[in-house]
Amino acid sequence: AEGSKLQVPAAQQRSIRTEPQSPHHQAVVSTQSTGGFYSAFMVGAHVTVLTRSAKPGSTGYVWNSNGEDGYDIQEAAGLPRGTRIVIQLKEDALEFVKKDRVREVLRKHSNFVGYPIYLDGVQVNTIEPLWTRKPSDIPDEEHAELYQSLSGRKDTPMYTMQFSVETPVSIKCVLYVPRFMPQLDISNLTNFGISLYCKKVMVQAQSPKLLPEWLMFLHGVVDSEDIPLNLSRELLQESVVISKIKSVITGKMISYLNRQAKRDPAKYEEFYREFGRFLRIGIVTTESQTEKEDLAKLLRFESSKEEKGTLVSLDTYIARAPEGQKQVYYLSAPSRDMAMESPYYETLAENDLEVLFTYNKEDDVVLFKLENYKDRKLCTAEAANVKPVDKPVEPGQEKLEKQEGGRLATWFRDALGRENVKEVKMSDRQHSQPAVVTVENLTTLRRYLEMAPPEQKEASYKYLLHNSVVLELNPSHPIIKQLSTLRESNPEVAALVAAQLFDNALMNADLVHDPRRMVGRINQILKAVTDVKQ
Repeated sequence: AEGSKLQVPAAQQRSIRTEPQSPHHQAVVSTQSTGGFYSAFMVGAHVTVLTRSAKPGSTGYVWNSNGEDGYDIQEAAGLPRGTRIVIQLKEDALEFVKKDRVREVLRKHSNFVGYPIYLDGVQVNTIEPLWTRKPSDIPDEEHAELYQSLSGRKDTPMYTMQFSVETPVSIKCVLYVPRFMPQLDISNLTNFGISLYCKKVMVQAQSPKLLPEWLMFLHGVVDSEDIPLNLSRELLQESVVISKIKSVITGKMISYLNRQAKRDPAKYEEFYREFGRFLRIGIVTTESQTEKEDLAKLLRFESSKEEKGTLVSLDTYIARAPEGQKQVYYLSAPSRDMAMESPYYETLAENDLEVLFTYNKEDDVVLFKLENYKDRKLCTAEAANVKPVDKPVEPGQEKLEKQEGGRLATWFRDALGRENVKEVKMSDRQHSQPAVVTVENLTTLRRYLEMAPPEQKEASYKYLLHNSVVLELNPSHPIIKQLSTLRESNPEVAALVAAQLFDNALMNADLVHDPRRMVGRINQILKAVTDVKQ
């Protein structure tokens, strides 16, 4: 960049002046020159181009323009062969006088053009891009260097995937999976994404449309000859080519992760613990059923058949399920210990059925969205229709008579209030618990209650209890049998016990809206017990 116009002696000039033309004509001139002219006027008040062909006896020319009122071309004698561009910088663009700033721009946007670029006699660019070379010829150190350059990080990538395809779009691509995710907030991924190149020239850094949201943890580069260099940012958002590139990258990455999971399960588990949330988001947000199922292969869960901390896939579960089992059972709980103490786990464990444990609500939503996997129904333990294993009846474990059980169930519903429960019935579902609740689409119910506005939570809760919750009573449990007589001898205390049993069952299903309301009732029950003892 220089601060004054080049002066060419009049005797050596032949002026060819063009008057200001229509905007259309100016656009044509700009695109017929180079994309660099357009960017030059973003920072320059005036641009001068001095050029002469290498052909012997060729004439030199000087081109001048301020980018606003036409341009001027003059013949110029004495020019060396080649091209020199002089930009008079605008006052607000003087940062580009600084060598470090120019080097930064060159390395960011033109680091891989097919010819050397020198700054003060020093080459600043890499002529051969890494992604155009054979993967077998590239040492890990070079991949690490590119990864660090793209990500601004100092670690090395956990996974490196490099590929090229010619259909449905011609691309060369290298992608890196970081070793860890500093911030798992999906809405705050401004430092992630892959860069778009066209014929080794950067078109857009960290292009948001090249990846689905759930893959935004990747760093990398995709280079395609099918993208025009002058494609605007707006057209880039809607480009069919970009959509094809996105589809190819997504499919390739899913296949790659599946291969890595088989090749090195321990390393894949490390990846899953760090990035599993993104895979779950992919299943929930993708509209492609095929992509949903392919992503489901990558899910991992703890299992009742494995030691704590060991993860298994849905495929592993299905492969070792008993013949004829058409369900994949899973149970949501805050921890493994609480899952194994759940009344809903009891019957499945008695029948030696494997149960997957989910410890976060995202897993519940994902499995609910999937519904099925390889013709197997994904079924919550709460909704499992599995009969308990028959056991010899010990003295004192006899069931209530059927008629008495029916009367107790009717009384129970009246005591709770018919507006507070859909149905009360006797059931052999449990051995150890006096009562459990069953709910169709339990995950949806939990999600609905979580998302309800604060002012509507109580009304929503009561509505869902009335329309969705079924209370099942264990006719052989001592509390239920004693309640059958207590309702006659002390109906007030019996009603308190019935309400508490209902809340206990709701708590086991993680459906208690406000546990504080139990405190007063529990105190009343304790008082009744202590009064009897006195």
